[in-house]
Amino acid sequence: MTPFTSRPDRSASLQGRVPTGVTIGPTSSPVHFEPRGWHRGAAKAVVLPQLTGATAVRIRQLVALAAAILLMDDSGSMFGTFGDDTGVRYAAAQSLVNMMRRAGGGRAAVVHWGTDAPAQQVHGLTDIRRGGRKIEKALQIPPTLGGNNLPLALTRAHEVLAGAAAKETPVIYVLTDGCEDLGADLTTPLRHLPASSVHVLLVDRGNGCSPALEAEWNRLPLGSFRRLDHLDTAHLAWQLGDVLADTLGLQMPEYPTKTTKEHR
Repeated sequence: MTPFTSRPDRSASLQGRVPTGVTIGPTSSPVHFEPRGWHRGAAKAVVLPQLTGATAVRIRQLVALAAAILLMDDSGSMFGTFGDDTGVRYAAAQSLVNMMRRAGGGRAAVVHWGTDAPAQQVHGLTDIRRGGRKIEKALQIPPTLGGNNLPLALTRAHEVLAGAAAKETPVIYVLTDGCEDLGADLTTPLRHLPASSVHVLLVDRGNGCSPALEAEWNRLPLGSFRRLDHLDTAHLAWQLGDVLADTLGLQMPEYPTKTTKEHR
């Protein structure tokens, strides 16, 4: 396996080639690249490496207080051949939850959204260590929910956070192809959420997100916006882990790729 190197400069962290695995010292866990099928839901979770940047005790304390809210785009475009017809976003999300379980726990919630975000498709914050099966069930791919209503999904995230403790650190993920109508009022629901807590991870295999639309995304008050031009479970999962690490003041080992653009 090709080892990851330490990351001296995060601004350069997304340059270079994609490695085939990772080793970060004698106590670190490798990334396992699982085979992926060609039908919807066939993508498999990967094993992400350990977080670094603090003592093991401190990492456990920080992760135990993390509240990850996964807003899963289930609009029609995500189910086509140019979307995510193998369920990579779900496999990557499960990979993040598994990493959090090993690193200290925390809580996770799942919100499925499209034209609507039905109450029965909103799964509130659940203890990752004690409620793993419940979270895994919530991360099963539902039938398509039609169009796009990201403002409603963000409103659901606000409702979920009503059940969070003051000491918890919210990390809100939007996993989408980015082809939402940004003419809708996103600033209002974003203002109702903790500053810099919303992170958009956009996978656009069909190039439906134009430069103008990408510029609109970048004008929003987000914690981060990351565009991935190819769909790969390990890469997307690593990006989710990297967002968590950044939020908690920790580090993920380097997983560079030439096709990712990061904007903060």
